[in-house]
Amino acid sequence: MNNNDYTIRLKSIRAVFLGLDGVGKTSILEKYLGIENINDPYSTILSNDYSKKIKFDDLDYTVRIIDTPGRERFINVLRVYIRNARIIFLVFDMTRKESFLHLDRLLEMISENINNNKVMFVLMGNKADLLDKFEIKEKDAKKFAEILNAKFFLSSAKNSAISLNEFIDGVFHDYIKLYNERLDPDLIRREENINLERRNRRRRNARPLC
Repeated sequence: MNNNDYTIRLKSIRAVFLGLDGVGKTSILEKYLGIENINDPYSTILSNDYSKKIKFDDLDYTVRIIDTPGRERFINVLRVYIRNARIIFLVFDMTRKESFLHLDRLLEMISENINNNKVMFVLMGNKADLLDKFEIKEKDAKKFAEILNAKFFLSSAKNSAISLNEFIDGVFHDYIKLYNERLDPDLIRREENINLERRNRRRRNARPLC
C-alpha cells in the first residue's frame, strides 16, 4: 500500500461572520472572495455558505465561511452556526453605535453555545471610508478588541481590497499556526492503520520458514 491508496483530506476550518443587520458582512465577503456585487438591496435572510482554499507552508487548506443573517429575530438561529466555529468574525459599522453595542448580545450567546476552546475572535469595524460619520472611536474599538484578545481591523468593502484580503488571509494563517490544524482526525487514523499494517506485514515476512 502506498500514498496513492488513500486520499489526503486537509482539515476544514469553519469561520463565521456575525453582526447586526446592515453592517456589511456580505459586502466584506464578496470583496474577499471576488464575488461580483449584484447590488441586492435586501439583507441576508438565510445564511450563505462559502468555501475558500488557502495555502500555508505549501499545503492547501479549506476554510468554510458562513455569512449569517443579522436581524434580531434570527438571533436564535445563529446558535447552530457557532457551535463548531473555529474563527468568529464580529463585524460592526463604525457609523452605527447600536451595531457596536449589539456585540455584547452576540458574545453572551457565543459563551452559551460555543463547542470548543480553540476559538479565535476577530473584531472588524466596517465602513472605515466614512470617517466623518463615525459614531465609535477607533481607540474604543481597539480597547474592546484587547479585552476579547481579538485581532482588530478597520475595513471597507469599497476601498483597500488588497489590505482586506491580506488581513483575512492572515487570520486564517495565524489560526493554523496557533492550533496546528494541519490534518483531520480521519487522516491521522488512516495513517495509523497503514503503519500498523506495514509493521504486521514486516513481521509476517520475517517469520522463519518451517
